[in-house]
Amino acid sequence: MKLNLFALFALSVLFYSCEKEESSYTEVSGVVYTEGTSDPIANALVSLEWWDPAVFGETRYYVDSTRTNSDGEFKVSGNLPQYQEYYVIAHAEKHFETETSQRLKPNISRGKKQNISLPLIPYSWIKMNISKTLGNDYIRINTILGGNYGYFSSSNNVYYSPALGNRKIEISCFRIKDGIQSTVQYYANTIGQDTVEVTIEF
Repeated sequence: MKLNLFALFALSVLFYSCEKEESSYTEVSGVVYTEGTSDPIANALVSLEWWDPAVFGETRYYVDSTRTNSDGEFKVSGNLPQYQEYYVIAHAEKHFETETSQRLKPNISRGKKQNISLPLIPYSWIKMNISKTLGNDYIRINTILGGNYGYFSSSNNVYYSPALGNRKIEISCFRIKDGIQSTVQYYANTIGQDTVEVTIEF
């Protein structure tokens, strides 16, 4: 009787261990597409990752990766550890990566088959024609969403800034006259993979 109970206990432990191991297996499929047009993105790099939030800087571990097909479709899979954060992230040429395209939070669950869509924001550019027509001393332009830095001008100029594509972008400016600052906003409706123009006066 004792032997049977021991054997039953051993089988239970084995079954629980197998079940636990199977539950760590995660399979994710889906589509990567351009935000604003829904066009599928071919040959995008998609990775299955887990991040350790307890480590400063969120150490990332790569489990699986693949390239999307001509329809933007992908499938990644692998075993994920418990008590971490789980992500599927996409990168594609002429697009901002997933981290920029979304306010990134864990976007998949561990131990399941699941389907997600990954929209990526396309690159765009804004041509700013700076015109000194209003008698101010100079103008300062804040960094545009998707851009790398702001701009300063005390004369007529032309600046090109990267921007998030397929959306309405605010261009926040500060005009300065005799040390007094005034604020003005301009707006640009960007187009993915293209350049739009805005005239900014000061």
